[in-house]
Amino acid sequence: MIFSKSRKVLCYTLIAFLLGVIFRVFLTDTYTILYQWSNSELSESTEANINRKKYSPGAGARGGPARCKIWYYFVSKDGKFIESNLVNYLGNRHNAKDTCKKYNVGDVVETFYDPNNPNFSVLELTGIGERIYEDFIIIFVFTFGALIWSLVAIKNRKS
Repeated sequence: MIFSKSRKVLCYTLIAFLLGVIFRVFLTDTYTILYQWSNSELSESTEANINRKKYSPGAGARGGPARCKIWYYFVSKDGKFIESNLVNYLGNRHNAKDTCKKYNVGDVVETFYDPNNPNFSVLELTGIGERIYEDFIIIFVFTFGALIWSLVAIKNRKS
């Protein structure tokens, strides 16, 4: 046998942690929000046109979170045509219903963008939302629980 049972438990814990990180951070908009928030300076503003929006009410047996996606386009100072869908750094689940009511297709609104990378743009200047922190807290709690479970399993195995 390549691994003892205690090492298997530890390996499964690490795999579960990595899958949790991949799912919560990279497959949601969390990664995009964190990356853009930390690597952009939104010092320019211009008019943007709302060209699409999609509201998804909570669904599923547990009533998943509602989401609002708004796509808009603008022309940057250097003449580039940019399309984006990041409303703010709070995520597309933050006040989804109110956000979708606030912006309508065809509206001309102000957008803020980074002149060095116009693809980094938002409609509302905000800090990062508490949901981002919640994602990391969920990952931490899940990992801590899996680690405790692994340690208990190892201790029980030795005794």
